[in-house]
Amino acid sequence: MKMPFPASEAAFLMVFFSFLLRNLFQFSLLGCIILPYKEKAMVHTNIEVETPKHIRIRKQNGNRYVYLVTGRKGDSKGNEKDVTALIGRESRKGFMNPNDKYFRMFPDSGTMSDVLEPSSFDTQSRIGSVAAIYGIAEKTGLKSCLDLAFGKGAPLILSLASYYLIARDSAAMLYSDFMFDHYGKTDTIASEATISRLFNVSMSRDRVDSFRSAFLKHCFTNSDKTKKRVYVDIDSTNFNVSSAGCASAEYGKAKDDEGLPQINMAYFHDRQSGMPIFYDSFYGSVTDLSHCITGIKSFFDNLNISKKNVRYDFILDRGYFSETNMGYLSGSGVSFAVMGKTCEMYRNYLESNRNLIRSSASLISMGLYGTRVQGKAFKGANADDYYIYLYFDSTKETEEKCGIEAKLIDAKKALKGKRKDKNGSLRRTYGKYLCIETKGKEETIRKVTVNSGSVDSMLKDAGYFWIVSTMKMEPDEMLRAYRERDEIEKCFRIVKSESDLNKTYAQNDNALYAKLLMGFITAVIKAEFTFQTRELSRRKGNLSVQKMLMALDKIIMYKVSGHYSMKYAYTSLQQEILNALSVEKSSIEAIVTDWNSHLKKVMVV
Repeated sequence: MKMPFPASEAAFLMVFFSFLLRNLFQFSLLGCIILPYKEKAMVHTNIEVETPKHIRIRKQNGNRYVYLVTGRKGDSKGNEKDVTALIGRESRKGFMNPNDKYFRMFPDSGTMSDVLEPSSFDTQSRIGSVAAIYGIAEKTGLKSCLDLAFGKGAPLILSLASYYLIARDSAAMLYSDFMFDHYGKTDTIASEATISRLFNVSMSRDRVDSFRSAFLKHCFTNSDKTKKRVYVDIDSTNFNVSSAGCASAEYGKAKDDEGLPQINMAYFHDRQSGMPIFYDSFYGSVTDLSHCITGIKSFFDNLNISKKNVRYDFILDRGYFSETNMGYLSGSGVSFAVMGKTCEMYRNYLESNRNLIRSSASLISMGLYGTRVQGKAFKGANADDYYIYLYFDSTKETEEKCGIEAKLIDAKKALKGKRKDKNGSLRRTYGKYLCIETKGKEETIRKVTVNSGSVDSMLKDAGYFWIVSTMKMEPDEMLRAYRERDEIEKCFRIVKSESDLNKTYAQNDNALYAKLLMGFITAVIKAEFTFQTRELSRRKGNLSVQKMLMALDKIIMYKVSGHYSMKYAYTSLQQEILNALSVEKSSIEAIVTDWNSHLKKVMVV
């Protein structure tokens, strides 16, 4: 019989398939044991757990693989055999290195320790910036609330937050490299698997919610107990989620639209302490406008403190402006200020008070004018009366006019050469700037002219804006109070850039909520650092927080003859930063003592 390919190729194929079949079928006559090979390759050699009961040990190539007996199964002849699953490899008597299947089968397993070797650490360890971050965690109550909610997992959470802030990265695979020359209060250097288990199992939704509530209460009951007025800034942002495994991530109107589902977060920022005190996450398809009442209810439910003796003033972003939201706030006895959107009532106030706004009596600062009137923000006989603050900013006017003119020019360019406007898509897109006349069923473009009425109206209103509030203040005080809420925008930048939440990957909802919490913790620490060092920063020519962290990172302990000692004396800048943060030298020196004591127990030096 003539072969379809040369004999040499046939021989090669016979050898290849013989090798393939020998490796695929050596564990089962059915030949479906590909998974164990994958599981063996994924054994975490740097993690050790106690070997569970009801196992079978199978030897291969000098290794002792651990199989868990999951049940019994009968064959065609009526004989019963054990059903087993490969869960890892024996490391020593009574202990094993697990694979990923072990963690799926034992999500609530007990002791799990990362193997610590002398080579895990450099001969020097950076301790200054870590000491400052741990000091902030103590002072703000983060540490006590983390301990309460997460128990043994709390030290690793704080260590990860330190890594996020100092390295400005959040990749789990790089954490061990960072810890090679940085101090941490965890017993070992956590592996990727340990971090994954922390996010997927240990930081459960219930524990995350427990922390949120505990931290919010701590901020109110352990700060200034005598304060009678609290300013809370509220704003929200979205995070793109590059994983299909998160049911909470839905498609919405993203600020940075990458065609990905998203999850939204509302942050509540305490003006007095300068840091975020609460956050609430919600589905990506839900708008800020719709979430406002739910978020504020969640805030007070978690706070669970009587509102009688404290006045709450909420400063809200323009996205929360609606009659329903403002009516709810007024009815709840909460004061508020919100940037108003352009609407008919706004235009009426503008036309009636344009001369008053631009009069010399309304001048606040160079090019900035403002006045206050009283009236309704919405139509209807039942609409509430508010204080209406009307402003004109010449700098804002120039910027807005340039933007309007640029869009008009772009619209003209986009229409150039267009002959038809099927279904009116061009009219809907450019209607604010251009009048497009069409004829016939084909909707052939007959004439294009500038929509002068619309464009001239926008140019005329450029530079004007309004704030609606229940609080009676001078116009300059109200504007200053509103503009100070930009601290919350800084928090969002911290969370997105340093906690890798701008486009995050999470394989399930639990991991996603854990990462959102990590972003919040990072933002709290960074905000408190910024707040405490603001005077020093101004004095040093706007010295950035990152620059200060890097300066503290040069405080190093060095190992000589198996013993760690301080390597350098403190510089004047390091001392100033530590003083601003109220971090004592003794607390840094205590780290050296603690680490030397720790090494005697867990390492061979």
